[in-house]
Amino acid sequence: MFLFDEQDGVGMTTLRVRDYAAAPGGRYRKDGPYSGEEYRDDVLVPVLLAAVGRNEQVVVELDGVSGYGSSFLEEVFGGLVRRGVVAQKDIGRVLRVLAKEHLFKPQQMLVERYMQKAQAETMPQR
Repeated sequence: MFLFDEQDGVGMTTLRVRDYAAAPGGRYRKDGPYSGEEYRDDVLVPVLLAAVGRNEQVVVELDGVSGYGSSFLEEVFGGLVRRGVVAQKDIGRVLRVLAKEHLFKPQQMLVERYMQKAQAETMPQR
């Protein structure tokens, strides 16, 4: 499992997607403002790398936006795994994706699925 591994006593940084955009956009920068690619590369990755260096956890809150396209979520979280920003063995320790509002629970589950699929795609074939 990648996500939802809470750790007591560990420092935490919280990113709220709503602070980035009220209406997250498409997959790529070329698709327009507030893309998943932009969020991953410009917001999440720098915070995540800093947290890894401090042995902290990053919580990404999905609540409070007008909605998500699946391409945004897949590019942010599946792309994070595919790019190997954080070792797959460590990502569950350093990243937690959270939906407090019932409305966003399905997106939370989608994120888990996207990350698992990306992991399977990047594992060496035997």
